[in-house]
Amino acid sequence: MRRSGRRSDCPIHFGLEVFGDPWSLLIVRDLMFKARSTYTDFSGPRRASRRSLGGPIGAARAAGIVATERAPTTGRAVRYALTARGRDLMQ
Repeated sequence: MRRSGRRSDCPIHFGLEVFGDPWSLLIVRDLMFKARSTYTDFSGPRRASRRSLGGPIGAARAAGIVATERAPTTGRAVRYALTARGRDLMQ
């Protein structure tokens, strides 16, 4: 049985629909396995620009996979974290 709004229930197909670009997959991987949570963490040695990361992070937020919060120490920096839906991708 298909879920409404999707063309397929295949998890690989779903992943490709949600994470249509390589940066999105890398961001979710970094949140999930590498304890990275800021733009600076994500760009790291790859030196990705804020512009190239902004779209994928926005798409993951819109899909309900990533949430934002302010850093407790400064209150200025934005930190990203996987939502329950994002953590479910591990299963």
